[in-house]
Amino acid sequence: MRADGTATVATGNLVDSGTWRAIEAGYCATWKKIRAGEERCFKVVNRNGKVLVLNPDGAIGTEILNVVD
Repeated sequence: MRADGTATVATGNLVDSGTWRAIEAGYCATWKKIRAGEERCFKVVNRNGKVLVLNPDGAIGTEILNVVD
């Protein structure tokens, strides 16, 4: 995720690009392939010193390990 609102992801055989925007509690992302281009919003929280991205259902989706400027 870049400051200009663009994003890329590459994991296994999946490579995708898209856009993201900040919201009060986290961010919303739209990918070209993932979720057929539908936007989904995520909450970002700090729990016990870990920065976690929560899925819309509240389940932990990702732990943020590193932020690069």
